[in-house]
Amino acid sequence: AMLIVLALAISMAIPVSAEEVVPTGTITISGAVNGQTYSAYKMADLKRAGDAYSYTVADKWEAFFNQDAVKEVYTVDANGVITEVSKDAAKLATVAKLAVVFAKNSSNNITGTEVTAENNTAAFEDLPYGYYCVDTTTGTVCSIGSVDGADVTIVEKNTVPHIDKSIVEGNQKLNVSDAYIGQVVKFEVVVDAYNGAENYIITDTLSPGLTFVKDENGTALAGTDKLSDFITITTKINPNPISIDLSADSQSSRNGNTIVIDLLGEDVLTKDLLKGVSTPITLTYYAKVNAQAEIDGPNPNTVSLKYGNNSDANSDEVNLYPLSFNIAKVDGSNSNAPLAGAKFKIYRLIDQSTKQYLVLTGSAGAYKYEDVTEDVDEATEIVASIAPVGEYVIEGLEEGTYYIEETVAPTGYNAITAPSTITIGLDKNQDTASATVTYGQGQTQTVTIANFTGAVLPSTGATGTIIFITVGGLMVVAMGVLLVVRKRMSKVVYTR
Repeated sequence: AMLIVLALAISMAIPVSAEEVVPTGTITISGAVNGQTYSAYKMADLKRAGDAYSYTVADKWEAFFNQDAVKEVYTVDANGVITEVSKDAAKLATVAKLAVVFAKNSSNNITGTEVTAENNTAAFEDLPYGYYCVDTTTGTVCSIGSVDGADVTIVEKNTVPHIDKSIVEGNQKLNVSDAYIGQVVKFEVVVDAYNGAENYIITDTLSPGLTFVKDENGTALAGTDKLSDFITITTKINPNPISIDLSADSQSSRNGNTIVIDLLGEDVLTKDLLKGVSTPITLTYYAKVNAQAEIDGPNPNTVSLKYGNNSDANSDEVNLYPLSFNIAKVDGSNSNAPLAGAKFKIYRLIDQSTKQYLVLTGSAGAYKYEDVTEDVDEATEIVASIAPVGEYVIEGLEEGTYYIEETVAPTGYNAITAPSTITIGLDKNQDTASATVTYGQGQTQTVTIANFTGAVLPSTGATGTIIFITVGGLMVVAMGVLLVVRKRMSKVVYTR
């Protein structure tokens, strides 16, 4: 009997093993940006004792709660129990931001839970009760909420960042503009950054017809120049350029006509931004139109912005159009047959009086703009010939009025004394454009200038005409005087 009682007592003392059920809850983000990844990190565990509960520091988070800024909001006792000592919104936002940075620091070896938003919702389900910080990759700081028996909903307040590019001409910002070969063009990129923005990567690609230069004077870049040597970054909140050595970051680089700029996430984007307010970040740089530029067509400058973990990108594009016109020298007396032997120069007028002659490169009918000069002897003289093309293409010009001045007439043909006037322009739409050439009374693709043979009558009012009229008048007067004298002589009566 004693043995049976003892066995029963021992059996009652042995606990019956049963699987402990861990209570869980859900954090739902409403208004989430589709395709974006949201992360939740547990900062504290929920501990219950009857109806009472407390939060204790989660594994690997001890160092976080030892930061001075965090201690202004939370204190931790010797047992790891957390007490909230401030509800100041600004301080809470700072702690939330620090929590995300701490969680993402690989050296802290913290693993979070990730979900991808669909239908504008992201839900973290079956989370063990605790205290969490939630981060998004579109630019929110984060939100902190507890999961202690009631599901939590966080309203997403993010705005997808936007990027905009412009061609800057004086006070104008354009999507489309004309440009001549050799022109230095100013570009501006504006990114709407948000407090807590992450992984903002800008990729800017020029067409082959554009070349990055160091400044508005077109100074060529050296191989040792860094991105920060020719790209200026400013914000409205800090009017002075932010000092960023972009070449020091492995994500920022220049490869030919493409630059990749990593704005260094938390360190840069939030350093000078107003909390919770969109702050434009402006990038400014210069590029030069080169001889490879597409003529009468777009030379695109494309910029894109990736943010967070977004595989897609917002983008924008601007276009430059170097212009041209064709000249055909023809025999006006022979059905506009191509004509050889003429020589001509091209100029434009500055201040309605000063001639700026074009200096061109090329030959055999194809010429490209290189420079201008006020010295007529330095201007390029084009010699007309029938072969190989009979037409003379002048490329790489900006909008404006140009004058063709014949310097030598073809042998046997009359010289053209008045310059031929040509106007070229750009018919601009919002994002596209088309070149126009106006000559005479209408638009044309080719400007046809004819020389004629035969006698040249003097123009009305010319010196030759005045001389003829004067001489003719004197002869008429002389003849009248002679006629009067003869009549008088015929009436003389001779007497003996």
